[in-house]
Amino acid sequence: MANHDVAYYNEDAALSGALQTVVAAKIGMAWPKGLERVLSISGDISWSELMEKQTIMLQNHDLGPAEAGALALVARCSEQLKEIDVFGNPIGAIGVTLIADAIRDHPDKCTRLNVRCTGAGPQGGKALAAALRTPGCALTYLNVEYNQLDEPGLTDLFSALPQCGLMELDAKWNNAGNQGARACAEALAAPNGTLQRLNLLQCSLTDDQAENIAAGLAASRSIEVLDLSENRYGLKGHEAICKAAISCMTLKSIKIDLPEGVDGGDVVKTAAAREPPLQVQLVEKKPASTGSS
Repeated sequence: MANHDVAYYNEDAALSGALQTVVAAKIGMAWPKGLERVLSISGDISWSELMEKQTIMLQNHDLGPAEAGALALVARCSEQLKEIDVFGNPIGAIGVTLIADAIRDHPDKCTRLNVRCTGAGPQGGKALAAALRTPGCALTYLNVEYNQLDEPGLTDLFSALPQCGLMELDAKWNNAGNQGARACAEALAAPNGTLQRLNLLQCSLTDDQAENIAAGLAASRSIEVLDLSENRYGLKGHEAICKAAISCMTLKSIKIDLPEGVDGGDVVKTAAAREPPLQVQLVEKKPASTGSS
């Protein structure tokens, strides 16, 4: 596609309006080159062809905020786009916010969003939460794995879950903290909750935090698949999770840590004998290294 100046893009009224958000994000005149690059990576297609796509998957292309701004333009203007996948691109908090704001302003379009490993940070988490809270938000799948969301970002996201129709959240490799764990518990226990699959692997969950989440799990009416493995909780957290899992009748599969010295066989048998049966996968914790003598 040949290079075009600003006047070319301003010919489209919808695009012209959407451009204001990109300019406001202070990525300045980088957006035309960002759009050109997106078009090139997508197969050297035209703007009109990009607008017809239902899925845009641009994983690990070293995209930055300017390219994310271009994708935000598509999300604002396209009537066809249902899924955006920018896994592994350093678009940062600005890029994630641009895409999230586009979804917030046009909530009935995109149903799946993967911003895994993009450097979203707490700011990006807050923007994503705002999009989820928007009435009519169509998102059913969100992946925010390994994004340094930490406690503020995860708390914002979990707090938004009772207000949206999200069915699957992959939040592994983010530090939940006390507030995040409490917000997660409230989301799980929400009477009208829609969340069916939740991944909290490697979220540094302690015993107290695991107990909070277990309380929410016991009251959940929607969760079906849950991963709480490779965290920091010990026997107390393990027992609380096991008890809650057995009592949660919607839960079909759970992955949890098995503390050192604990058998775990009785839990697996009890879960398998439950009606409906529950699949329990136990992850053995490795003994702490004592170093060489």
